[in-house]
Order: sequence, then structure tokens, then C-alpha cells
Amino acid sequence: LAKASFATVRRLEPEFRAVLYHLTEIAIRDGETDSARVYFEDFRRTEPDSSFLARNKLKLECVEQSPQVIDWRAEVENSPAVVHATGQALAKAGAHTGCARAAWSALLSLPGDEYLNYRFGALGYLQSLLVAEGRFDELGQLWSEEFANFSGDFYLMDANAGAPVEVQAAEWADRIRSDLPMGSVYDYELWMLGVWEFNQGRAEWVRLIADTLAARAASSGARLDRMFRDIIEARAVLAEGDTAAAIELLSDLAPTKAGSELWYPWETLAAEKMLLAELLYAIGDYAAAAGVASTLDASARPAYDLIYLPTSLVIRARAARALGDTRLEQRSRDRLTSLGRVDLIATLEQ
Repeated sequence: LAKASFATVRRLEPEFRAVLYHLTEIAIRDGETDSARVYFEDFRRTEPDSSFLARNKLKLECVEQSPQVIDWRAEVENSPAVVHATGQALAKAGAHTGCARAAWSALLSLPGDEYLNYRFGALGYLQSLLVAEGRFDELGQLWSEEFANFSGDFYLMDANAGAPVEVQAAEWADRIRSDLPMGSVYDYELWMLGVWEFNQGRAEWVRLIADTLAARAASSGARLDRMFRDIIEARAVLAEGDTAAAIELLSDLAPTKAGSELWYPWETLAAEKMLLAELLYAIGDYAAAAGVASTLDASARPAYDLIYLPTSLVIRARAARALGDTRLEQRSRDRLTSLGRVDLIATLEQ
């Protein structure tokens, strides 16, 4: 829809250069490099801001050629912002993961305190991509001394998304659980623990966490407290056996953060959307299940959500087969293959 809208604007207002930037980026993500090159050259002729030109230049060169031919060290030394934007754009919906991985790996090599946010962002995104691609053995290599304290959070989120890192996740869940009586647990930790306990089938713990978050929300009225309350309440209801009520609660969930603000992994509700899609599939509402699962392709989603992309594609493939939509089923299978997840393709036959 965005692509068609931008094309219409270009036809009506050919001098509006912002449209050319977006058309170039969309074409690059779609692998339509010939069209992307035409858009890019038109964009260049409008003499745009140099940073926007550099972003699309790097994206196009990486996709046209390969990540291996790019001098990432030189690129990141010249402009970390351009490399960051390249990784973000090309990771969307798993479009060009090789380029994204190379960009984020380059950002991790930046020295100095002034680049701390770039390094941490790249680390979070890269570990999500590794999970999406099933490269689980590489996760442990990411956690340098600088960010070792955050490894437990990410392992727990990864395990909750289906990654086989249960041992590390269980250790972190135990730590959060032991701190709970002292009231020293952050809301996002309660969210992670609530999802973990739900996945372990411990309904009593899910209810305890839901009630704890409800009490916090009643006391503070804070946006995050209310959001986490609603998230875990839906899981508690489901764990207690009321699927219909859980579907209604999950369907009512919507992001509550302003689009211009920094988004953390829990803000997009990706985990909850995938649970909703699975429930819709289970009750036979296949079209709705595929529709909810497809929200993982939205270009506005942060790269953290990549950890849920394989689940989304599996749901879409199964729903498509149930609907007799061979095109969607094959497309979902192809995308799983491009992610390197042949292990999940095998499960589609079960």
C-alpha cells in the first residue's frame, strides 16, 4: 500500500524528493535492484541531504553486490548513523539479513563511551537476528564484559520466543522470582517472568504476577504498569482455561507508546500478537491468524521483533495451507528457507 501510494505521489509531484527516498528503500528491500537504481539516481539529482543519500547508497550497494564487498570498517568510521540505518532498514521482515548482520557487527567494533548506545543497540538487534536464523551457538559470543549484565534478560526473551536457551533462561527466571517478594523487580522483568511461567504451564505463578502488576497499575496509573497488567492478565486467563476471554483480551491490546519515542522489545506486543495468532489458528479462524501473524512484516517494527519472525512464518504457512492458499504457503516456506530455518519447515508436515 505504501509503495503504491508513493508511486502515485511521484507521478503527481515528481519533484517531491522524499518519495524517491522511500521508493528506493522499498525497492531495495524487495530485491528490485534495477528499479532501486533508477529511483536512487533520480533522488541523487535532487541534491538531497547527504546523510539520506549515503544511507540508500550503502543499502543498494550491499544488496546489489554482497555484504562481503563492503568495507564496513571504513563505513562505520565515516558515519555510524548511516550504518545503523542500513542495518535497521535491511533487517525488516528478514529481507536482507546478511547486510544487517554485517552492519551491526561493524557497529559493535566502535570504541569509546560516545558510541555506547550504538554498540548496545547493535548487540540487541544482532542477537535477535541470530535467534531468527537459528544460529543459537553464536549467541554466547556476543556477551562481552561490557554488556554481560544484560545477557539474562535477552536469554529469557529468546527462550520465551522459542529459542533453545532454556538453561540460561531458567537461571535468570529463578533470579527474578527470588527478588519478587522484596518488591525489587521491574515491570518488564515481571513481563518476561510471566511469559516464562505461562510457557512452563504454571498457571498459579502467572496469576500471581498478573495480580502484582494489577496492584502496581492501580497504585501508579503509569502507562507501562497498565500495559503490562493487561498483557499478563490475558495470559493468566488463558492459563486458567478461558480461551475465548483470552482471545478477546489479546485482541484489545495495542501499543501505547508514541511513535517518536525509543521502543523497547516489549512495546510492540509482538509476543502477544503471535500468541493471538496461534489461538486464532487453533480455533479454525485461519484468515485472521494469518493476518495477525503478518503484522511482523510491518516496516515500523524494531529489529528486536525478529526473534518472532520464524513463528510468524510458520503460522502463516499452516493457515495458508488450511485456506488452500498455495501462494502464501510457498512464500512463507521460501522465507523460512532464506532465514536458514529448514528445521521449522520440517515441522509444517507434522
